[in-house]
Amino acid sequence: MLSGDRALSWGCSTCKGSKYEDGDELRKIRGCEGNKVESLGFAFDPSLRQCPWSVIDNETWVLVRWWSEWEAFNVLPWSGDDPMKQPAFVLEVFEICETEKREAEKKAQEKHRQEMDKMRNKAQRNGR
Repeated sequence: MLSGDRALSWGCSTCKGSKYEDGDELRKIRGCEGNKVESLGFAFDPSLRQCPWSVIDNETWVLVRWWSEWEAFNVLPWSGDDPMKQPAFVLEVFEICETEKREAEKKAQEKHRQEMDKMRNKAQRNGR
């Protein structure tokens, strides 16, 4: 889900611990303090306008990483290659992640469609 996203390297002492103190000066521009930053946008959730680390707890990141590793490498948290042999909660996590991914993609497509319609209407008004 976050594969390749610039936010993977982000961190501050509040969100990820003392070894990330170098990122403390960027807290305000990344929205770590709860402020929404319009210039931020993420492929995995275009509506998220603040540092993902500040709004998602570590346990949730572990679950998302399980799903991401399954998506990218077919690696499962309890080894093997058959998702049906995983504990039921792993399958539930995968389903939730898939659902969220589909919803984010749907929102992004709808936003793109609206932008295209807007541009088309503007062009028609301008006689093009």
